[in-house]
Amino acid sequence: MRGLEEAEGRLRAVSEGVRSLRSFSAPVTELGASEAGNTNISLALSAALDQHDVETIFFLTDGMPTEGILIPKEIVKRTTEKNLDRRRPARIFTIAPCIPEAAKFLSNLADWNEGEYKLVTEVREK
Repeated sequence: MRGLEEAEGRLRAVSEGVRSLRSFSAPVTELGASEAGNTNISLALSAALDQHDVETIFFLTDGMPTEGILIPKEIVKRTTEKNLDRRRPARIFTIAPCIPEAAKFLSNLADWNEGEYKLVTEVREK
């Protein structure tokens, strides 16, 4: 997997909505969080899949869904179904810090969508 600074694609993360921001080789979406810190994973993935030219999605999260669809199996099911209905399904890579309860969910989401799950276990400071 190439580093994000070299990637051409779209990043999506939402809690209350998806809004355009700026580009860095390709359009990027605001990495927003609500004041309550809620995460609407189903909305973020749906919005990313609505972009018909997207071939690869890097989904970064800091936890489990707290808004929208809250059942991980349902998110995986709906996301995979929507992805397979596309003319060309996107690969979904999931990236998250060490959150044991999210590992199975994010691994399944990536596996069912031809991507990989990356568990971040340490952060190196420069």
